[in-house]
Amino acid sequence: QSDIPATFIFSILICGTLEYFTSYFMEKIFHARWWDYSKRKFNINGRICFLYTLVFALLATILYYFVIPKIIDLLKKVNYKTLSVISIILLSLYLVDNIYSYKKPNIVRGAHIVRKN
Repeated sequence: QSDIPATFIFSILICGTLEYFTSYFMEKIFHARWWDYSKRKFNINGRICFLYTLVFALLATILYYFVIPKIIDLLKKVNYKTLSVISIILLSLYLVDNIYSYKKPNIVRGAHIVRKN
């Protein structure tokens, strides 16, 4: 538990870096911006901002210390065969979702892409 502050700081670095480069590469690959923090204080090129990086880091720290251990304890109670079936089903759903999202992007109500001029 004494590593919580270090985990939080490390999460700030990981979350900020991941979000920045995700934004950068998505823009290069798809020629569009999915989010823009330009109007937020303490942003870097509109790709990340300090407030949301802190929120992501806080959530990551909570997940790491409180949620994931509970999930691991729960999974230890499930037999291997059942876990295998659940894993295959979840992987299949994930792959179908990725294929569908690639072929028909941005059709979910409320979703938007900030296009470059």
